[in-house]
Amino acid sequence: LSYLLGGRIEFGDVRIYCNDNLTFQDELREVSWNLEPLYEPYGKKKVRKSIEKVLLKSSKEDFQTIAYKFLLTERRYEMKYKNLSGERWRAASALGYVQNKKIYFAPYMPSKFYYNMCQSGLLKALRELAKSGALVILPVGSDEFIKYIADKVIYLNRSYDIDSVRSYYDKHFGGEWIH
Repeated sequence: LSYLLGGRIEFGDVRIYCNDNLTFQDELREVSWNLEPLYEPYGKKKVRKSIEKVLLKSSKEDFQTIAYKFLLTERRYEMKYKNLSGERWRAASALGYVQNKKIYFAPYMPSKFYYNMCQSGLLKALRELAKSGALVILPVGSDEFIKYIADKVIYLNRSYDIDSVRSYYDKHFGGEWIH
């Protein structure tokens, strides 16, 4: 689903609408951004240089403001995106943000990955994207952690017993976590 909404895979017979208008793969590709730079062309670029190059064309903000918003580490400014570890998705978020991308997608990751990444500041980067009006799609196999950071959880497996899951989380965590 994330790659479909990111315009990376063919729609086939699926029709996607945005604001009641039929949307095409090229349109989605234009406004979307992959948070995982390993297999993206921008993965070979250096963080500071690529962000500053985009900022030259816009008066959005300066590099230091972007670095602060996305918790970029100064000693890694000259590294390539694909060579970053825990900072990779934050740096990728920053580059997509300065390019005014509106849909951010990611490969499937286990919920534990997001738990670990959010401890390293990813949650702040995702909130910056959401504040800018972007849609962030994070596919996971379990809602174990993601429900705490997501505005909306969408279950794709129709046999999933959502009522028992809601009951479990209401009992153990209180409040309504699943929508």
